[in-house]
Amino acid sequence: MDIEELRTFVQVADAGGVTHAARRLGVSKSIVSRRLARMEADLGVQLLARTTRGAVLTEAGLTFRSHATKVCTEIDIAKEAISSAGSLRGLLRVTAPLTLGVKYFAPVLASLACRYPELHIHACYTDRFLDLVAEGFDCAIRCGRLADSSLRARRVGHMCAKYVASPAYIDKHGSPETPEEMMHHQALMQGTEIWLTMDGDKLIEMRPNGRFKGDSALALVSAALAGLGIAKLPVPSIEEHLASGALVPVMTRYPVPVQGIFVVRPPGAHAPRKVRVLTEMLRSCARLKPLLSQGLRGELTCDDGGHRNHDMPRNEVCGATVNDVEQRVSAVPSEQPPDNPPDAIRQERRGRPRWSCSTGEAARPVLRSPAVKAVAR
Repeated sequence: MDIEELRTFVQVADAGGVTHAARRLGVSKSIVSRRLARMEADLGVQLLARTTRGAVLTEAGLTFRSHATKVCTEIDIAKEAISSAGSLRGLLRVTAPLTLGVKYFAPVLASLACRYPELHIHACYTDRFLDLVAEGFDCAIRCGRLADSSLRARRVGHMCAKYVASPAYIDKHGSPETPEEMMHHQALMQGTEIWLTMDGDKLIEMRPNGRFKGDSALALVSAALAGLGIAKLPVPSIEEHLASGALVPVMTRYPVPVQGIFVVRPPGAHAPRKVRVLTEMLRSCARLKPLLSQGLRGELTCDDGGHRNHDMPRNEVCGATVNDVEQRVSAVPSEQPPDNPPDAIRQERRGRPRWSCSTGEAARPVLRSPAVKAVAR
């Protein structure tokens, strides 16, 4: 039995089947099946029960999996400890938002690949939140609020968003001035999300309604330009439309809270070095400065000369907590989250292209509309 067989077994157990594991490992399904068969023959027990829908761990497989995972982790830590200073190798699978990823994050990943010739990078750009564990990603770059989970997160910057509509929509339906008025307008959404806004130091939740939905902010930009409704969009994605007047900010006295940009990874006490290096590159990349700083001052000033511009970073919620990680992530630029210590680096994969893309009191209602409420801070 060798380490590659152990890694293959762990991948099949994590992915729940041979097909997904083969895709993660970058090898054929027949190779994965042969490795599993050899390992089961060496051990003299069945580790996986094959079904038409995948593979399920047997009782022996459940016991063996925990030990195999530890062995693979320790070997990876040992390899990292003796590797030449500054070198990175193996495979980094990362997912990033399509809306901002191609312009802002893809150049950072390209730079990472240039700096470390032995590192393979597979990037997936989508505005959907993928299951990092089930789909075998080492990390994800995510913007906005993070749902509570066992994932671990590190903030790398901030980003601003605005509620916007086209002049044609405003001429026909008017411009909402308050969260309560917003409930009478057509909202352009990615799903059934909650919209957040600030009223001084109070965080307001809105549950808007609308007939147009799209799983990409780029689609919502087109819908807003067509006059279909009001959208909450990242400022970088609508800069040119704001400058030309094709889109107009609405409800400017109630700005969108500053949003966090995070590197999120699967559970584990130690972050792989390749994830730590990517995180630091994102935090220090000059190309990202316009994105990370956009709106932290001027964009947070109300159009009518409001007073929220300098105080907003301390009052915003840049992301929901991620269970027992980093605790609650603050959006104050001067506060730096703690570094993560090194972790196991996933197995090396060879023979493939190195680059590919593919708070206090409980919330209580404060306004008349049941769709709008303030969250106590």
